[in-house]
Amino acid sequence: MGTRFKRLAALAGALVLVSSVSGPMIARAAEAGNAQGLRMGTDLFWNYDFTTKVGAGWDKVDWNVTLLFYNNAEVDKVKNSSAMRFSYPFSGGSMYAFMNDGAGGYYDSDRGPKTDTPSCFGDTRHFRIYADADDRMYTTGLGYWVFATTHKDFNELCADYYGDTNGTEADVANRFASKGYTVLRNYSYFYNYEPYHLDPRNKKHRWQCDGYATYIRM
Repeated sequence: MGTRFKRLAALAGALVLVSSVSGPMIARAAEAGNAQGLRMGTDLFWNYDFTTKVGAGWDKVDWNVTLLFYNNAEVDKVKNSSAMRFSYPFSGGSMYAFMNDGAGGYYDSDRGPKTDTPSCFGDTRHFRIYADADDRMYTTGLGYWVFATTHKDFNELCADYYGDTNGTEADVANRFASKGYTVLRNYSYFYNYEPYHLDPRNKKHRWQCDGYATYIRM
């Protein structure tokens, strides 16, 4: 067990890969990378979000999960925190994440905060936050927790391409750290590594992710 997994085990118990669960069926394919279920204590979640909650599959993956907020996290609490309220004042379009807290499978949707409105001559960072029906999940060790995907929209209304997953993860982490929150950078491996490449089904989608998620204590 590597150093990061030992640290994770001390915080919340081992993160477990789930090869067969009730939820979106994700085929292993290069286009989608390593989309799969992960179990955090008694809770299950997928390590990517999706463009749809109907027939979600490997060809409908959107972005990698790269952030986890824990201790006393809740979706609106994260969005309205001192680190985010004025830093990410705009919203994007809805995507979907799948999870199961033991009460059954659940899709959550989120538009997600953005740093700016779409334009032809500016970039905007964008992340979406997910949890179950009461906007937070609970497991021993982590407490109440939520998770998020990250990316950057480049000149969205003209050049119109997307990427920089880890750059936006770092941007969010820096904003929380600057406000005094505990930030554990690249704390746990989430099995969603993607080498740099263009998605063959959407050349505007530029994959690149180191596979590690940052934890932020709320």
